[in-house]
Amino acid sequence: MFEEPYRWMEAISTRHNYVQEKLKMGQPVIAVPYNEGLLVFGFAPQPGKIYEIYDRIALGTEQGKPNFFRMNYDGHWETFKNGTAIAGDETVMDWLQREIQKQPFASYSLDQALQEATKLWDESRKLKSENSEDQKDNDLPETLQEAFNQWHLEGAVLTEKSTSKAIYRPLSEDEIHRLKSSTG
Repeated sequence: MFEEPYRWMEAISTRHNYVQEKLKMGQPVIAVPYNEGLLVFGFAPQPGKIYEIYDRIALGTEQGKPNFFRMNYDGHWETFKNGTAIAGDETVMDWLQREIQKQPFASYSLDQALQEATKLWDESRKLKSENSEDQKDNDLPETLQEAFNQWHLEGAVLTEKSTSKAIYRPLSEDEIHRLKSSTG
């Protein structure tokens, strides 16, 4: 009977460690404003990641003033004005957040915002591999070009330039092609 609180705490700790380890494998998803709305994008081995994110957290920006919210698995949430990122590795997520805050994304066109955010995504992958103590996972692309070749670029645009208050749409094949060709 005296062991029960200890076992409960140990079980909670084990679950926390399990979740943390699984999240570390997750790839970054970046959300930034642009001059006509906001952009959410990331790469995934199979389609569906951005739709899932949009379905749960990307909502219409009131009176053209975007606010970005980031919530982790245990319910802690933060608010950001110039965009945010989520990533399994906190070091990568914090680095992305600092870099996003340095850029004037709200003044960029959609193409510019996508190109600059993609560069940040690529740089964050390099940071992650430098800081990783584990062996390299051969299934993960090492470069942006490999990410384009192996994974799906998924993006969603929420724009205020429409007849309704806000409209969601996935990135078009043309937008993805232009971005892919600009990466060399």
